[in-house]
Amino acid sequence: MERNAQVRSDVPVRRYQTEGGARIVADLGATVADASVEVLGDVALVVVERADGEDRQFEIDLPTGSLADTFIRNGILTIEVNEA
Repeated sequence: MERNAQVRSDVPVRRYQTEGGARIVADLGATVADASVEVLGDVALVVVERADGEDRQFEIDLPTGSLADTFIRNGILTIEVNEA
């Protein structure tokens, strides 16, 4: 397990190896009012709007040539990466 998943932010991110890929988990925090994630090639772009109205944006590098499913629940972003 890697503690840092090549993220360009101070958001805590962990990467876990799974059969056929990886699971990347980021704690967006308890003060998240809204969040979105978009995967573009080998980068996941994350935009977080906090309850105080402050917006944050950061990127998480993904393995090249991989397929990714993303979801956010209770302030936790999970990216399931299936390496092709």
